[in-house]
Amino acid sequence: MSFIHCINPDCPAPYPQPQHHKFCQRCGTSLCLQNRYIPLERLGAGGFSAIYTVWDLEQQEEKVLKVLTVVSDKALQLFAQEALVLRTLRHPGVPLVETHNSFFEIRTPKRGIYCLVMEKIKGKNLEEFLQEYYPGGCPETLVYHWLGQALSILEELHKRHIVHRDIKPSNLMLQTAGSGVGGGIPLVLIDFGGAKQMDSAPSSTRLFSSGYSPPEQVIGGGVESTADIYALGRTMIHLLTGKYPTNMEDINTGELNWRPFARVSPAFADLLDDMVRLDPKLRPQNVRRVKKRWRKLSEVKQQARSEAIARWLESVQNNLVWGLHWGQDTLAQMGHWSWEFVKYLGQASFHTLTEMVSGGIGAVFGSSIGFMILQVPSLRDWLLYQINDEFLGRLQGLELKVEAGILVCAIAGLGTGWGLAKAGRFGQRGYALFCAIAGFLGYGLAWILYQSLTVSDLYRFLTLIGVSATILTLSLGLTRHHWLHLTIVLLATGGIFGSLTYLNQIEFFITILEFSDLIQTVAFFSLIGMSIGFALGLSHYIFLPLLHWFTRESINR
Repeated sequence: MSFIHCINPDCPAPYPQPQHHKFCQRCGTSLCLQNRYIPLERLGAGGFSAIYTVWDLEQQEEKVLKVLTVVSDKALQLFAQEALVLRTLRHPGVPLVETHNSFFEIRTPKRGIYCLVMEKIKGKNLEEFLQEYYPGGCPETLVYHWLGQALSILEELHKRHIVHRDIKPSNLMLQTAGSGVGGGIPLVLIDFGGAKQMDSAPSSTRLFSSGYSPPEQVIGGGVESTADIYALGRTMIHLLTGKYPTNMEDINTGELNWRPFARVSPAFADLLDDMVRLDPKLRPQNVRRVKKRWRKLSEVKQQARSEAIARWLESVQNNLVWGLHWGQDTLAQMGHWSWEFVKYLGQASFHTLTEMVSGGIGAVFGSSIGFMILQVPSLRDWLLYQINDEFLGRLQGLELKVEAGILVCAIAGLGTGWGLAKAGRFGQRGYALFCAIAGFLGYGLAWILYQSLTVSDLYRFLTLIGVSATILTLSLGLTRHHWLHLTIVLLATGGIFGSLTYLNQIEFFITILEFSDLIQTVAFFSLIGMSIGFALGLSHYIFLPLLHWFTRESINR
């Protein structure tokens, strides 16, 4: 930077100052404070002070310089109090101030200027974040995380019997500028000018922020830990609703009527309501009690998150939502999520492949046996006689004679059902023998329909595939949501074979169903078995978790 800034509030031309100058050319104030800090630029001003960015020559990093601009004993008392509090605190949620050489006085020709150097927090405060990203109110998840972080900061303060007295959205900062994550970014509490020791006696210094400070603080009463709890509760409500708390107060009682303006779970809303009780005795009496209730909410939310991560859905959800407004949590969390995703994907791929191979092998054996039976005329004719004359012929009014292809089709279904049930990768409860029989009957029925229907070859063919897959899928005894599994199986197998018929024309598959070629016959039925196994994998590892997530979200809303 070519120029630096004079920090003297009375300087007629504080900027720009040449970087190589040691003193201001207009007022004579030192430009190298304590022979260590170089003022780079003015960030803003408010209350009793102005804020500057300074370069620390000793540590080679940017810091924040707070300069007292008002000549007043009360202002100096609050300023020195802030310096004393911050120098004694060591917490990631509080700006770091060195024990030595952080609070000092710079002499000017007219007066002394008091300065405080502290860690530079890069980011937005929650008031700016709310206005920029969520003017209608932040999601509960973000506010929930912010509350937890703020409670940890207050716990450290209250252990030292220090009350902040000025908690509000503009005094809580997110350390990473411009991020939409919020919940995973460290929260920092700033502006300790009003901080003081806990005391139930009336205060000689009335300091409050309208809309956030509790009634006892507004009237100058003593302040205890419940004052910060009240202000924090009102801050969280402001963030949830996007509305200034005073605008939601009941005119007669002063209580907040805020719930209609926020989408929030009842338990979380109850906690915030208790934090902002007008009577201090009705609020949680210390941060430990608030954190205890917060942790109960945390356990429920963490359980839901863990389940979602285990099924890949949390990774999808978080990356989708965080990709819109959040960003990534931390490198450690990203690594954990990546590992969970890889494990989940590996398990899903292995189980799906196992099911496909098992169903395909069962179909290969079944269709091969059926094909070989067709090559033995005596056995083939005897079996057809038993089906047509001894069984179907005894059914009154049924004029139907099945062709030899039913033998291949039914036995292929038997093998496919046995293979899919034996793999058992998706919680199938059906016995292998039962599934084999169901496959035998289902494929046989599908063949009868294929042979009997008087529709186009394409619809006959798709009927064969659909009926076979339907009966076989339902016989597997999948746990819950049978119709979801069946729908995915029908869509997948229909899509696969529908696409193949479009590419190869239906005549090719009609030729296969004449069962004149062993390789084509085996390949056809093994493809059906593998398609069902593949569809079950999609249903179990993608669509079923999605259904659970949507159900859970609708309940939360």
